[in-house]
Formats: sequence, structure tokens, C-alpha cells
Amino acid sequence: MKLLLICLFSASTYSAEVTSILRSGLRTNPTNANTVEFTVNFSEEVFNVQISDFRLNAMGSLRSGQIVDVATLDNKAFKVDVRYFQGEGSLGLALQDTDQSIVDAQNNPLTRSVFNSSQTWNIDNVGPRALSLYKTATIPSGVSRYIDRYMIRFSEAAYNVSVSNFMASGNGGVYIQSVFGSGNYRYIDVVKRNFNDFTYLYFRDPGRMIT
Repeated sequence: MKLLLICLFSASTYSAEVTSILRSGLRTNPTNANTVEFTVNFSEEVFNVQISDFRLNAMGSLRSGQIVDVATLDNKAFKVDVRYFQGEGSLGLALQDTDQSIVDAQNNPLTRSVFNSSQTWNIDNVGPRALSLYKTATIPSGVSRYIDRYMIRFSEAAYNVSVSNFMASGNGGVYIQSVFGSGNYRYIDVVKRNFNDFTYLYFRDPGRMIT
């Protein structure tokens, strides 16, 4: 007696879908870089992923961004490079496979043809601005010496602020002793000889070293 075994195979009816669109690369967020990247993850291997399948979501004054490359990592993950943006604001990436060109190994289109990024890049290409600069106090310091302490406030957290960013003048011999502080605020100590001596402090950043 012979037995006939018949095995039936059916193609998968489950389509792939995007599971996440995340920031990737070595940059920190926020960033003032002119290039950022996203990683797009799918639930299974997919094919025919192209630049035209994505669009950018920009908020704030951010504009002129362009998707320049889509690279395959392992057919379940793709790296999307974005550059040529100006201004500042948040930048997200969205999948829009409206022509259903992205398919899985069984040629099934995606379950959802539209997916917005789970994470965004905060682009900060505009440097800090000095909003105010004024004297806060006069402090005795040693014998026949006083300090006029000034405070400068920036529009956002500022970095690389140093003595070279200020110039002091006044009657008698005055000079800048130190600059300290963090975030949006810095304090500048200007040394003078007498309590009633006048001092003036000027802010400058010609080399745009402050970021």
C-alpha cells in the first residue's frame, strides 16, 4: 500500500510595516550640523525603498531640507540622510509609499503606506544672541581695589564665552579679571581702583566663536 503525501504551501498574506523611524548616527540632539540621519525599521525584509518614498516634516523656521540618500542596512533597516537645511526648528521624517512600490519577499505591499517618525532632530543653526548686558554690583576686593560685576544674558545656552569676548574701559586702570557662569548667563568681573571710578563693558564676538 502506497501513501501519497501532499504538502500545501501558501504565500504569506501578512504584509510588512514600518515599526519605527528614529534618529541615528553619532550626533547629539539638538545639533547645529548640516547633515543628519534617520534609521527606518521594518517588521520584515522589504525591497524597492527609494528617496521618493519619504518626505520631511519641518517646524519652526527650518526650511530647504533635502533627502539625499537612502542606504540599505539589512533589508529590514534603512538609513536616510538629510542635509541642505537652513534656520532652526524640529525635523522629522515620514514614509509616504503612495504608489505601493515597497514590497516584501512575497511581493506584498506595506500594511500602512504612511508612517511618521517617532523621533525628531532639533536643528539649531542660529547662534546665541546677547539680549542684555548690565552691572549688577560693586564688590570690595583686597586693598584699594573694587570689582564691578556685570551680567550678560543670551537668547539660549551659550558655549565658548571667554574674556576675549569683552572689552573694558573706564577712568584709571581697569581690566577684566574673569568670566564665569553657564547656560544663558555669564558674569564678568571688571577690576577698578576706586569705588567711584566708572567702568564700561562691551561685548564682541567677531570670530563667531560663541555657539
